[in-house]
Amino acid sequence: EDDVVWFGVIHQDTDHLNMHLWFAKESRETRPEMMHKSGEPRGVIDFRAKKRAESQFRYELESETVKLESNKLYEAVGEYRSNLKSDALYSLDHGAKYAPDLKKIFEALPQDLRGRWKVGNTSQLVTDEKSRMGPANRHMNALVDKLLANELHDDYQAFREASLKVDDSMTKNHGLQHQGQAKWSDTQDARLRKEIANGIYRQFNETFTESDDQDTKKFHKDKQG
Repeated sequence: EDDVVWFGVIHQDTDHLNMHLWFAKESRETRPEMMHKSGEPRGVIDFRAKKRAESQFRYELESETVKLESNKLYEAVGEYRSNLKSDALYSLDHGAKYAPDLKKIFEALPQDLRGRWKVGNTSQLVTDEKSRMGPANRHMNALVDKLLANELHDDYQAFREASLKVDDSMTKNHGLQHQGQAKWSDTQDARLRKEIANGIYRQFNETFTESDDQDTKKFHKDKQG
């Protein structure tokens, strides 16, 4: 990062802010992976470093008002997500309405992983047959859909609206996304569903023991991911 020079051009004649950045290594290139066989340096830059630089550049261009408005939206989305996760577990803890759904999930869990059930390191619930958690995750998705459509409906709609406002703000200030790039609102929705699922799996891990039967137990309020 201390060995880079750059320059940029900003175009303001389009329907969104458009800029071009050029980067170059300041000192002589000696890294083998960055050299052609002829000894000439390759004209590439690490994509992650490029994205970090673009993000910082855009941030510096934003006004304080835009930054403040964006921060408020991010905080609202985070608060809605935390409350939705807590309220989901509360709903399961204070009623038997979803007992059949919980039973289906528990019966689909790989029993040799008892005490270690979780969504995993993926950004969303894996439901394909190759995953050992796939069958349970499919039932989990169905349960989360029911909760978001019923008991959590109003707060979930507010969460989605706030997330979509962030999408609009990003498009307005940073331009259109690359083709195939997930929207920020969709990544937040996937995160919410994953955190609710992990909260339920955590309760299974803490509640069921080898001597337990398969009746559903209480799900306590939990704000951890």
